[in-house]
Amino acid sequence: MNVVELCKVRTIPGTNFQTPLLVPSYSSRGFDPSPIYEDTNQYCQDSKLLSAYDIRHKLIDPKHIYSADLLFIDSGHYERIPTHNPGEPYEDMRRGEESWSIPLYDEALKSLDTDQCKIVRVTYDRPDLVRNQVAGARKSAKNVTTQLSGLRQLQL
Repeated sequence: MNVVELCKVRTIPGTNFQTPLLVPSYSSRGFDPSPIYEDTNQYCQDSKLLSAYDIRHKLIDPKHIYSADLLFIDSGHYERIPTHNPGEPYEDMRRGEESWSIPLYDEALKSLDTDQCKIVRVTYDRPDLVRNQVAGARKSAKNVTTQLSGLRQLQL
């Protein structure tokens, strides 16, 4: 596939959003993200990416969750890591949740109000082989997507 084909404009299935799309990502890892939400909300109303872990643990004010028209939800594994990563510019002293799992991820997704914005489930990543991650994400997405009528499934 050539560069022109890779970079062509595409519409995200089930939405009127087109790619390429700037998707700001917010995370609670290392600090309280509330001031960043407050400072950037007026500029990031098209889309954003949030962590299922942060949503489940109520680390994000609901008014910030639904402040974008298109909301991408990732697995939350990065936020739940209980140890310090020496490559990060800060030291995260939180204790992560050791038992973070696909059912907890699904629970976080089911708690979302799909009438307030379009929601795209991105992935359920884990330290595993890439092919196992992709297969697991597809299986999990099929299970949850059938339960949530407003949830969009996007496969890249």
